[in-house]
Amino acid sequence: AQKKPFEEEAAKRKAAYEKAMEEFKTAGGQPGKRRQEKQEAKNAKAGKKARKEARKASGKPSRPQGSYWLFLSENRDAIVKEAGSAKAPVVAKLAGEKWKALPEAQKKPFEAKAAELKAAYDKALEEWKKSGGDGEGGEDGEDDDQGEEDA
Repeated sequence: AQKKPFEEEAAKRKAAYEKAMEEFKTAGGQPGKRRQEKQEAKNAKAGKKARKEARKASGKPSRPQGSYWLFLSENRDAIVKEAGSAKAPVVAKLAGEKWKALPEAQKKPFEAKAAELKAAYDKALEEWKKSGGDGEGGEDGEDDDQGEEDA
């Protein structure tokens, strides 16, 4: 007896929902579309994360820092003090201005170090490609296996 008003209210609301759903469908709506879109977005994000992890696990050498980034990492503390904030956009803007204003003579050591790191990276990348880390190299290996099976 105590449930009766609640059951009546639930029945009214269910009827109103079903009526609204019919109107939605006749207007060209697709039930469950939003949920499906959210799920697809979530899956796309998971796929991106999996690709990133696969790239890390491949053993491919990471790209070296450029001259500006070497300058920034070496002078970050001083720039943070001067900027009065450790927030990345503030620090990066000030560091960019300082880098542009820096004379060539003072940029030279950072550029030399960057070139040295780039050469080491290129060498490591070549070794990685030779050892079959490259996608193209892996496909060649698979073709050789298939040829042996056919013979």
